[in-house]
Amino acid sequence: MGRVRELRAAGEMPYGDALYRPDDTGPALRVEGPGACHPDAGQPVPFRLGGPVDVARIIEEDGTLEAGPCFRSPLPDGSGHITGGGGGMGNIGHLARLAPDGAL
Repeated sequence: MGRVRELRAAGEMPYGDALYRPDDTGPALRVEGPGACHPDAGQPVPFRLGGPVDVARIIEEDGTLEAGPCFRSPLPDGSGHITGGGGGMGNIGHLARLAPDGAL
């Protein structure tokens, strides 16, 4: 089992901006947009994908944090669910696509 899956099973996530995949691969993620208290909050926020991330390095350097879900919604086609949550001041969070059995 990869680190991303291990962390998910433990209710945690890597503390680094990236699009993590269950096989410990994925691109860096850069989100530029207003915070939750900004007048433009609620508007679509663009993001950019970067190069590949090193999951082990991110965990070693930045650690992990709790990934408590705030919502879980079924996908319209029945292929699984979307779950997400956040913490802090709204600048830390996660969004995950789950298979019907709950796996990443």
